Amino acid sequence: MNELREGPGILNADADADANTGSHGPDPETGDRADTGTRADVDALVLASREAGTPVQLDWVGDDLTGLDGPVRRAVHRLVREALTNVHKHAPGMPTRVRVENRAETVSVEIGNRLPTPSADVATGPGPGPGPGPGPGPQPCPEPAWA
Repeated sequence: MNELREGPGILNADADADANTGSHGPDPETGDRADTGTRADVDALVLASREAGTPVQLDWVGDDLTGLDGPVRRAVHRLVREALTNVHKHAPGMPTRVRVENRAETVSVEIGNRLPTPSADVATGPGPGPGPGPGPGPQPCPEPAWA
């Protein structure tokens, strides 16, 4: 957790959200704020990323998550927070898309960014392997996270 706290202020969005939404702070038992994992919470995480220099698009499909159980909302918050922190650490400034979809019995969260098309100069670089040059890059996680 300390490593995540060293990110570009993404985790500090929690304190900012409390000030902006009038929340009375975290629940003493769970550490959750009343809006953890809701649209307002995810909006605050996206705004913090934008303010830190990363263009982030948020797509929200379906109803807000306000009526869902704490563990589900907590999972949504943590997935978005950690993914955006990783973008800032490993792909700063890369346009990123966050999609939260609430459908009947399922909530899905997708966070991703696309590598730009390599220019002719990059394409003729040293090739796959350590260091700069084209290569496969990080592979997407094929398995869903379950809460």
